[in-house]
Amino acid sequence: AALLDRLGSPGALEGLSSQGRCCLLWAVARLSASPPWLLKLMQLCADSAPSFSGHQLATALHALARLDAARAGLSAAREPQTLLEALHQELRRRQKSLGPGATSAMDTVLMADALAKLQVRDDALFASLATALRSFLTGGELGIREVRHASAAFSSLGFVDARLASAICVWLAPRTASCSSNDLAALAFALARSGAAGGTHEKLFEALGPEVLSRVKRGELGARDAASLIFSFWQAGALPPSAALPSSDERWEL
Repeated sequence: AALLDRLGSPGALEGLSSQGRCCLLWAVARLSASPPWLLKLMQLCADSAPSFSGHQLATALHALARLDAARAGLSAAREPQTLLEALHQELRRRQKSLGPGATSAMDTVLMADALAKLQVRDDALFASLATALRSFLTGGELGIREVRHASAAFSSLGFVDARLASAICVWLAPRTASCSSNDLAALAFALARSGAAGGTHEKLFEALGPEVLSRVKRGELGARDAASLIFSFWQAGALPPSAALPSSDERWEL
C-alpha cells in the first residue's frame, strides 16, 4: 500500500520511462489493484505507445485485458478505451513486421490472446498475426500451451486463417498423446470450425478420435471435457450419427 501511495505523489508517474509505465500497468493488473492513479497511468501508457517495443505492446495489451473494468470502477472512464485504441493503432502501424525478428513467439501469442479478449475485430491485423504465428510454429517455437491460446483467440472472434489452421492441424495430429485432456478439449473446440483447412482438418480429427477413445477407457476424461469433445466432433462433422457417450462396457463409437 505504501508503494502504491508513493506512486500517487506529484510527478511520480510522469517520471517513469515507457518501460517503467508498461511494467507498472502489468503489476497493477497482476495484483488486481485499483489505485486512484490508474486512469492517469493508462493515459500515460497511451501517450507512450509509439515508443513501446513489441514486448511492451504485448505486455500492455495483456495487462489491459486482465483488468476488470467493472470492479475497478473504470466502466465509465475513457482512459481504458484510449489506451486500447493507441495500442491497436500502433500494432496496425507495425503489422507488416510482426513475427520473427520483431516480436517473440510468446509476445505474438499474447497479442492475439489479448486482442481477442478485448473484442478487437481487425481482419488485416489478425491475418498478419496468423502469418507470424505460422512462422513460429514451423520454426518449432510454439508449444501446446501457446498453440492452444492462439487457436482459442482466433476461434473466439470467428476468424479463420486457412493456412494457420492447416499448419496447426498438421503440427497437432502427431502430438495428441502429449496433450492434457483439457488441452485436447480446448484445441478441438477452437479448431472445430476450421474446415477451411481442408484435408488436414479431417486428419486431425481422425487422429483425435482414437486418443479420446483411449482416454475414455482409462477413465481420464472428465464430464466437462467429454461434453466439449462431443460437441467439437459434431461441429467438425467428424461425429457419425451412431456416436454415443461411453457405455458400461467402456465402448465409445466415434
